[in-house]
Amino acid sequence: MGDLLSSRQPLRVLHVEDDLRDAELCRLHLEQAGFSLQAHIVASAEEFGKALQSAPYDVILADYNLPSWSGLDALDTLQREGRDIPFILVTGTLDDETAVECFKKGATDYVVKDRMARLPFAVQRALDEKDAREDRKTAERIRDLLASIVESSDDAIIGMALAGTILTWNRGAERIYGYGPEEVLGKPVSLLFMPDSAGELRQAMEALERGQSRSRHEMLGATNSGGRIHVAVTLSPIRNAGGQVSGASAVIRDITDQKRSQNEIMEAQKMEAVGRLAAGVAHDFNNLLTVVTGYCSMILDQLKEDDPMHREISEVNKAGERAASLTRHLLAFSKKQILQPRVLDLNQIVAEMDRMLRRVIREDIELVTVLDPGLGSVSADPGQIEQVIMNLAVNARDAMPNGGKLVLKTENVDLDETITQWHINVTPGVYVNLSMTDSGSGMDAETQARIFEPFFTTKGHGGTGLGLSMVYGIVQQSGGTILVYSEPGHGTTFKVYLPRVDQAAERAECAAASTPPRGTETILVVEDEDAVRNLIASVLQKQGYTLLLAKNGGEALLVSEQYSGKIDLMVTDVVMPSMGGTELATRMKPLRPDTKVLFMSGYTDSGIVHRGILNPNTAFIEKPFALPALARKVRDTLDAP
Repeated sequence: MGDLLSSRQPLRVLHVEDDLRDAELCRLHLEQAGFSLQAHIVASAEEFGKALQSAPYDVILADYNLPSWSGLDALDTLQREGRDIPFILVTGTLDDETAVECFKKGATDYVVKDRMARLPFAVQRALDEKDAREDRKTAERIRDLLASIVESSDDAIIGMALAGTILTWNRGAERIYGYGPEEVLGKPVSLLFMPDSAGELRQAMEALERGQSRSRHEMLGATNSGGRIHVAVTLSPIRNAGGQVSGASAVIRDITDQKRSQNEIMEAQKMEAVGRLAAGVAHDFNNLLTVVTGYCSMILDQLKEDDPMHREISEVNKAGERAASLTRHLLAFSKKQILQPRVLDLNQIVAEMDRMLRRVIREDIELVTVLDPGLGSVSADPGQIEQVIMNLAVNARDAMPNGGKLVLKTENVDLDETITQWHINVTPGVYVNLSMTDSGSGMDAETQARIFEPFFTTKGHGGTGLGLSMVYGIVQQSGGTILVYSEPGHGTTFKVYLPRVDQAAERAECAAASTPPRGTETILVVEDEDAVRNLIASVLQKQGYTLLLAKNGGEALLVSEQYSGKIDLMVTDVVMPSMGGTELATRMKPLRPDTKVLFMSGYTDSGIVHRGILNPNTAFIEKPFALPALARKVRDTLDAP
């Protein structure tokens, strides 16, 4: 017994006793039993009260008969304090009736002084009972805590019999599935899953019977309202005291929003990959198209319209222009085209396009415009915005082969954080919304997921699949977002959100004269493609300019150093090996500070643009260009202050 009791050392004892000899006797018996004591002896009620407040105790030993008070008075004081400390009466004599009264009032035990050998056993039993009480309280606290965790969890936590019957149902399950406990308890767990998940569920339950868990297994859930949700299910076996599997628990998390976000991210990554592929070939392809369409234009200028070669060359030129259009569409999709934005009033653009749109959509389609008179301004490239409206209108027309209604609407909108729950690529803020709604055939979810992909089309051989991809790229590059809402048989709505700006719309500039202007200045042409460089030289020489030619940045610096006269303008490609046009212009500036620069490119990632937006006060012409347009741009750049 000594070894058992010694595990509790030291034993903190509060001894209520007026006879020190009796107190010493108690100490001897407890120490002989193996206890090491830290005893504090008090005799009065006042001392007892102070002792309770000053230190913790493992057990209280109290004489029954004390001067002016009793052990039961001490017990009353202990209970008023709310302390759970074993209380043992040590008395000379105690009849049965008094003993019963002591137990009723809460005494743990009593020991008669002439039988003190029993004291260690009484103390040990009292301490064991207290440990048991504390263990029960701890278990109850843990049970209550676990119950609270289960009940407050956002996940569904369900207890099941091995047969698959639902036994417990928490609030998370009610929130996810929409069933109250009374609707599901006793029902099969298959109620919570789509019928096509029956095979997966059966395999999971068979694994549970074998004692195997299933962690985060993705399945399709079925809600009370008939909805379809994506869920991640963790199934675990529950074992009885003998180790046998007696039931199972299911933790089910609704991952529908997470799956939607993952799909959006995958779509965005796929779009970006296609965009990089498209942009990668654009520079070289546009150089080739510049040569093809440029020389076709020069030849056509030398041929009469009745010349047999005129029609053939015209067809070659048209094919080049169509190829250039396809390249622009791909660059627009990949957000690598170069935009020249200004502050716009979308109402004005829609109004100016009204007549053109009515010709495009056919007479059997009613066009309705609803324009917000207080519409804010946006910063965008006007030509590109016109392309967005035209392509959306053509798409709507094709969705209404038997006629219908097309509504074009503008309005100011404020998008808050709630929209990001459904569209991760939308930034909250103030926008101008341009929406186009048709009454056509609509689209299913699978088609909607692909409509902005290049070369994806539902028009068979009649479409390239680049119209909506171009719209997507223009809107994204302009800092906006395009969303689509559609159902089969219920039409389609495209919503274009462009950031609102606090500036008044700029007035449109007048169109340039049709006759290319001439000049006599000296121009340095820097272009790594021989055919493009020679074409530009040929065009500008015919306009009266003096030409200097260089095939790269290093050669251009050498030409500049060796040429003693004034160089009025440098026309340079942006993307060249070793030294790009931007670096060349920077290095040329201190050498010839009065030389103006005209950049040209079919695609650029840096230098004269930021995120595809042309830097202010930068002269630029996009490849492939019409030869008259090149001549006008050169003259405008030379004449600019």
